[in-house]
Amino acid sequence: MPTQIVKINIKRLISIALDLMAIPTAWFLAFMFYYDTILLHRDIFTRALLLFPIIFLAQILSYRYFNVHRGMWRYASLPDVIKILKAVAFAVALAAITLFFLNTSYYFPRSILPMYALLMVALLSCTRLSVRLLRQFQSSQSSSQRILIVGAGYAGEGLVRELLRDTNKRFIPVAFVDDRQSKFQQEIQGIRVLGKCKDIPKIVQDHRIDLIFIAVPSARSKSMRRIVEACNQSNVPFRTLPSLSDLAFGRISVNALREVSLEDL
Repeated sequence: MPTQIVKINIKRLISIALDLMAIPTAWFLAFMFYYDTILLHRDIFTRALLLFPIIFLAQILSYRYFNVHRGMWRYASLPDVIKILKAVAFAVALAAITLFFLNTSYYFPRSILPMYALLMVALLSCTRLSVRLLRQFQSSQSSSQRILIVGAGYAGEGLVRELLRDTNKRFIPVAFVDDRQSKFQQEIQGIRVLGKCKDIPKIVQDHRIDLIFIAVPSARSKSMRRIVEACNQSNVPFRTLPSLSDLAFGRISVNALREVSLEDL
């Protein structure tokens, strides 16, 4: 339990640090964009630096008031973006009022504050969205199975096309094997033919394959026995598509895959 608390606190501190770093980043970028330069003139940089404490304190108070740091980035959604919009708008309004009473309009153009606001919203939203997308990607990758497809013909191409269309990403096609020399190193739907059937054990090991799909419905018994033998040597599960006659009136589908039967051999 203490270890878990430490991990949570570290993540929270990192998120707070990134939000704090966004303030100077957005502030000085606003000046760079306004003056269309990467290196600010010394006088302009000095003005920006003198005014920065005001915008920084206003933004900190706004973070606190709107509880910007309470949301978990991995679950960031529209309410979090709305909260960011409110926090940034409140900070800009507070800073504008403060600067007005301090009579500092000479030091910076009026359009700097709107530019700062846009940059702050972009930075705060993008960091949260990036974390959420990364977590979703990691989750999908961890639950997906890496697939080697035997057969780079019509059936194999159709099977890969369906796997790539699957929004749940249950299976990730990694490579093909095919005994036809003309197919070697060719790409089908972006998936490369890496070798022949005899290379299955090595490809499985080199590319961390979880499951083999045999998409050679026209294979004769001798060829199928050779493929199954190579699959057995790889020590990973394998499935096969039905025969051509079974596929004649249906479409090639991952749901049609089944275990190899005696009839196939």
